[in-house]
Amino acid sequence: MDIGIGLAIGLAVGAVVGFVVLRFILKGTQTKQLEELNKKVDLEVQEARHTAERIVADAEARAQKIRSEAESENERIKQKKIREAKERFNNLRSKFDSEKAAHKMELKEREMDVKNLASEIAPRREKLEQQAKAPDAKNAAIETPEEETPTGRAKPETQPQSVARNKAEREATNEHQQHAADKGAGEE
Repeated sequence: MDIGIGLAIGLAVGAVVGFVVLRFILKGTQTKQLEELNKKVDLEVQEARHTAERIVADAEARAQKIRSEAESENERIKQKKIREAKERFNNLRSKFDSEKAAHKMELKEREMDVKNLASEIAPRREKLEQQAKAPDAKNAAIETPEEETPTGRAKPETQPQSVARNKAEREATNEHQQHAADKGAGEE
């Protein structure tokens, strides 16, 4: 039994020592594998970072290119719109100038028409004024005491009535002509 106990103790101690040694060996191997895996993972992470940086740089370069193209397109459109606005302004300006010249010509023509009408009206007015003065002189001669008219038809009693009626008719005609002359001058 002594041998059996010794053998059992030896086996137990050997098993424990073997377990500890095996554990150290496995732990060393696992540590090496873990370190290798960590190195591989670090390399993969570095490569991923590098790839991500390269992708970001490419995206930024494309974005910058797109931005510069958009800015140049924007500037081109802006210049085109400015040219169109200038052309439209020039067209409107020339249209305005031509209409202005036409209005000036029309005003000059109307001014000349008014001057012509005024020059035509002036002699008529003078004639009417002379006629207005002349009937007063004729009326004074007619209103003389009971003389017969050159025709001899009117009676002395009715002569003042006919003179008054003729005078009223002349005044109405003069007022109408004066009103027409003033109306023609008012259109200036």
